[in-house]
Amino acid sequence: MSRIQDTTEIAVERGPFEMIPHWLLDSEVSAAAIRLYLILRQHGDAKAICYPGRKRLAEAMRTGMKSVDRAKDELVYVGAICYTRRHSDSGDWTSNLYHVHWERSLACVTFDPRWRQNEPYGGVKNDPTGGVKNDTRTKTQVEPRPNEHRQAFDEFWSVYPRRENKGRARTCWERAVRKADPRDIIDGAERYRDDPNREDKYTAHASTWLNGERWTDDPLPGTKNRNTEVAAFAANFQPINHEIPSPQATGEIEA
Repeated sequence: MSRIQDTTEIAVERGPFEMIPHWLLDSEVSAAAIRLYLILRQHGDAKAICYPGRKRLAEAMRTGMKSVDRAKDELVYVGAICYTRRHSDSGDWTSNLYHVHWERSLACVTFDPRWRQNEPYGGVKNDPTGGVKNDTRTKTQVEPRPNEHRQAFDEFWSVYPRRENKGRARTCWERAVRKADPRDIIDGAERYRDDPNREDKYTAHASTWLNGERWTDDPLPGTKNRNTEVAAFAANFQPINHEIPSPQATGEIEA
């Protein structure tokens, strides 16, 4: 895969607004990911590098930090950003250092000195001499994704019974295939789709289903059978009528 050197300063006037490239706007990412991209652009310097903390990003997005992490994963997945972890002088981890891409870049290379001692997630490690070490990716790096996982996701998406919010589902898929074989997940989705007790109005979103590892679930309980039994009982129910004597009959009130 070719390496893209995304080091050119973005030649746009910084006014009371931020811009978004068309390729990202047309990609299948969530609205939260788009918002995070613009917030990172707002914090970035001339080279689109910034390091806001998760709490600050969550406040700017008016959401929780886990939602920030999910949006960040989406942006890394499509090549909109890369990031590296930073630590303080005492060795404690601090906020991430982000590089926001204007041109799509799945193999970001930036020669800013602040990156030279760290390995960007979604990029490659820079050599202190200015060169690039191409084969130094860590196990936790999220780009590039294996092609077979992308193809397997397309198959999963085609069989899952509720196809909404595909961008978020894809992000959850990437986390799921780290825990289980893609084939097992797809087979579970087919069982869920074909379960006679699944009702459309109660069908889980794909992202919820994946996050819950529900490909391991047992078949759904037979709610339809129970409803049929209740209906049959109601149809055959014979109320017991008791005659209540009138007050005159009991002598409590004189005729």
